[in-house]
Amino acid sequence: MDTRWWVLVFCCIAVSLPNFFELQLSTLVQRLTGTASACTNGTESCLQFDLMQFNIIVGVYPWSRAVAAILAGILVDQFGSKYVLWGFAAFLFLGPLIFTLGAYAMTTRTAYALMILGRMIFGFGTGGYEVLLHRVKTGWFLYKELALAFSIEILFDRLGTASMFLVLGGLVEVINMRGVLWFTFGLNLIGVAALLLLAHLDRVRTVGLFETESAKRPWWTIWTALGQFDTLYWLLVITLFLYDGTVQTFVANAPNFFAVR
Repeated sequence: MDTRWWVLVFCCIAVSLPNFFELQLSTLVQRLTGTASACTNGTESCLQFDLMQFNIIVGVYPWSRAVAAILAGILVDQFGSKYVLWGFAAFLFLGPLIFTLGAYAMTTRTAYALMILGRMIFGFGTGGYEVLLHRVKTGWFLYKELALAFSIEILFDRLGTASMFLVLGGLVEVINMRGVLWFTFGLNLIGVAALLLLAHLDRVRTVGLFETESAKRPWWTIWTALGQFDTLYWLLVITLFLYDGTVQTFVANAPNFFAVR
């Protein structure tokens, strides 16, 4: 099989499996807030976050992800994709590990701090590697089924999201909150491995690509580039920002809302 198709395979793995860890909070909301029946009857060890604390944990992820996306664009133009992919793969490993260990903290305050830190690092990893995946795909598939490559990756991304709700919804009743956290952490590790393999495959193609005039420009020239986008572009950005923020917050809280009613 042509190398570029292996690149696409690893891209699909990297975008689909971490979705389980990213979106699991909607499945675990009642365990994290201590309102599930298994928590109140003492059959499961749960956390006792209030809704404000829970939503801060949810909200810190997209903010760190947005910052990482901008930073990744700067770094990859300066240093190429290989080492930058390694760096964001490390964040993708460290963040979920810290978050998962937070469930074992002795106090709610400690668990809250660890989970915020872990979620922030995880967002930093996902926001960065997604930018790099787009760059890698474009490099391998430019003028060669590029639209198909993007379509297949989006398909696996959505399949990962849909599978998360189907799998974790039933699994949480069997292996409890901590078991789900470790299960999603394990799936996330497969995504990390896919990123490392992707960096290995892409190293030959990227040799010399970042030794261009545009890459040698100072990083702060990004602000000049941003100023060149027209009003329609920024209206689209604001629309997507408000839409995604509303939908993600509702998805995370919806199971608890329906359970209360």
